[in-house]
Amino acid sequence: MVQLAKRLLLVLMAACQSGLAQTAPQLWISPSGKVPNYWELFKNPHAWPTVQETIDVFSMHVNRFKLNTPFDTVAVQQAIRLFNARDILVAFEVGGLRPFSGCDDRAGEKHAALEGSQMAIWLAQGGRIDLITMDSAINTMIANGKKGNCGWTVTRAAHEMVDYMEAIRAMLPDVQFGLIEPVPWYSVGSFPSHPGNHYGDLPAVLDTVLTVVQERGETLDYFYADSPYDYSDNSETRGWLKLKAVEDYVREKGLRFGLVYNSSIGGNTSDQLFYEQTLDGWVKYAAVGGQPDIVGVWSWYPHPSESYPEDQPYTFTYTCKAFFEQAGLITAVPPPSVPQAPALLPNYPNPFNPSTTIRFVLARPGLVRLRVFDLLGKEVASLLAERLPAGPHAVVFDAGSLPSGVYFYQLQADQFKQTRRLLLRR
Repeated sequence: MVQLAKRLLLVLMAACQSGLAQTAPQLWISPSGKVPNYWELFKNPHAWPTVQETIDVFSMHVNRFKLNTPFDTVAVQQAIRLFNARDILVAFEVGGLRPFSGCDDRAGEKHAALEGSQMAIWLAQGGRIDLITMDSAINTMIANGKKGNCGWTVTRAAHEMVDYMEAIRAMLPDVQFGLIEPVPWYSVGSFPSHPGNHYGDLPAVLDTVLTVVQERGETLDYFYADSPYDYSDNSETRGWLKLKAVEDYVREKGLRFGLVYNSSIGGNTSDQLFYEQTLDGWVKYAAVGGQPDIVGVWSWYPHPSESYPEDQPYTFTYTCKAFFEQAGLITAVPPPSVPQAPALLPNYPNPFNPSTTIRFVLARPGLVRLRVFDLLGKEVASLLAERLPAGPHAVVFDAGSLPSGVYFYQLQADQFKQTRRLLLRR
């Protein structure tokens, strides 16, 4: 056991020192609600099977559900069944704060009441919400932010945002929150803002936001950078390097870094240009060392004008499939009934509090042991010690009695043994 502890410590130290303490990125897609066949996507699941198999998260805007507005109940039920069958997490993109909900000290609660009632429509159909991404909750409220703002300080906006989070958490206790902000309109250290707007220095703004969130006992799990290709590919602002500076900052703060890949010009003019620039965005950002923890292909635009099928140029799912293939993020998954080799998969969520799901695949029936160790190699939990059939398996690890910190989970099946790292963060 001592040797195991030493090996685990060496692996962890080497990963941290080399900057490689990172699992495969979480893959998101978010098709535009501006296309006429948005809900038809779920009535035709056979038309985008590769994308379904590949993604981890499907994100939809909360405005897909509006009070007193009819929606396609059949398509919604099909979406829910698809997400459950494919084990796809569901994210809702929300405002979090908006001036139209008021600029008073009840702004956060009032906007939570509005968007919470919209989320309730989805929940009432049997849907689930795993993640909530607050889009522009800060820049729409602060002085020097988006036109029509409330003229607030960043501190006040952050407090109202936490009021929103607390109200939503009352209905969704286990949801993970993230924040998305338009990076081009901020400076980042020596990298200037894009000509036309200047919302402030993004790291300074986020320092204030994260301090308030922590003081209030809430948690932001991830930060998403909104920077369309045509803004990032700008020599004056050095957009790709600017994004890398944001990634480095976000990681230092202990958050996951997400990047939206899309094209504003393509999204407003051409299916093909959206496709070409979205794919080129991956190449350009990788060239400066960019490695997002969350990779999202999003469209807020009228293009791509069709969502499916995935084999027809240049639909949204065609772009997603080509993007993930180009990035090497699509891998052949063996059928569950005939796994090719045993494998211990990354747990999710990670970091987690207090529970996380551990998944693994067995190539053949056999005795399986699944255990959790602390940094010293001491066993802190035995999750499995029994014979299991071949195929995929999942175990929920509840760390409610353990302190925050780094742990390791180890799968042993016959001669196969694999260990992975997990982080409990309270």
